[in-house]
Amino acid sequence: MKKFYSLLFYSFLLFSYGNLTAQDIDIPVRFAAGNFITGNNIRQQSFQKQELQVSLFNNNYYVLVQFSKLPSLPVQQNLRKAGLNLETYIPGNAYLSTVSNGYDFTKAGQSGIISVNIIPAFYKIDKAFTGYRQTGNMDGQLLMAVSYYTSVNRSVVIEALLHLGALIIPTKFLETDVVFIRVDTGKVNAIAALPFVSYISLQSLTDRPLNYKSRGKHAVAALLSPSGKNLNGKGIVVGVGDNAEIVTQHIDFNSRVINRVPFPFSFHGIHVSGTVAGAGLLDPKHNGMAPRATIVSQYFSDIITAAPTYVADYNMVVTNNSYTNAQDSCAGSGAYDVVSNYIDRQMGEHEKLLHVFAAGNDGRNTCSPYPYGYATIKSGYQVAKMY
Repeated sequence: MKKFYSLLFYSFLLFSYGNLTAQDIDIPVRFAAGNFITGNNIRQQSFQKQELQVSLFNNNYYVLVQFSKLPSLPVQQNLRKAGLNLETYIPGNAYLSTVSNGYDFTKAGQSGIISVNIIPAFYKIDKAFTGYRQTGNMDGQLLMAVSYYTSVNRSVVIEALLHLGALIIPTKFLETDVVFIRVDTGKVNAIAALPFVSYISLQSLTDRPLNYKSRGKHAVAALLSPSGKNLNGKGIVVGVGDNAEIVTQHIDFNSRVINRVPFPFSFHGIHVSGTVAGAGLLDPKHNGMAPRATIVSQYFSDIITAAPTYVADYNMVVTNNSYTNAQDSCAGSGAYDVVSNYIDRQMGEHEKLLHVFAAGNDGRNTCSPYPYGYATIKSGYQVAKMY
């Protein structure tokens, strides 16, 4: 009997200890630059509002808010009413958040908040800036992508960047919470110190065609056959982002092209468009995947930025994209960046639209520390989550 009570006592102690440590444990917030330990300052009752002063701009704090568990929709709505707006999710039950100066932080714990922190500049800066040197080739030059909190007006961000001497670079990516500027490594820390700036990264926006010498066999004959699925693309509008005007170049596209490419003939564009929707009139064995589909032909990633218009005007449901804007080789592989985010957000807003991208031509590379052939998907469009 004594042995039984001893075991019961020790079991109770272990359970109590486990409960305490589970409550006190720090959940790391996983930024691209590394893990950030918040210190659970709300839960530990060590939070001091004055410590957020450097994150205050126009009567709002731009901070990181961490929860013990992901907040429900009603909790998020109540927080918004109270003056705390959750924006971008960061792995680790955390959000980039805009908090009104009038928010009552003493009630934060009631909503499951365990910590409210300023974000050290280190976690706002892309590690690619370390040792970066700009090339002399203007076409291959990268830009600085300055991401900011969605609650801030774009004109305010631009004004602050101009005040720091940044050179704004206009791009076609307007519907984003990003401003592109000329790379100036001497200004990175000053820009990161702006409260409403969430991240600064190096970004390539120059599209380049992707191709490979061999064409794989996709076994689509049964899908195309009238005696099979008869999926020939009739009545479907497909966008093709590439570099060729295809209307006048090949009879396989007759009367099935909505041309938006202001550029002349290119073998790459003809080849890709033929793979997608060539009719096989010259040789039926060489028809495309959807030989009766209508093509909206646009120049490279212009098919992406103009997609909402083509969805509305032509009911475009899918695009084919055989290009990349990433750097060559391993330096341009595997990074989820501002264009990845752009394309994910767009498809979230247009649920019947699918963008399909070529993965790249780097499958035979070895990108350390990964094994041969791994981590070789191109950065940017190719690593977006939704396709």
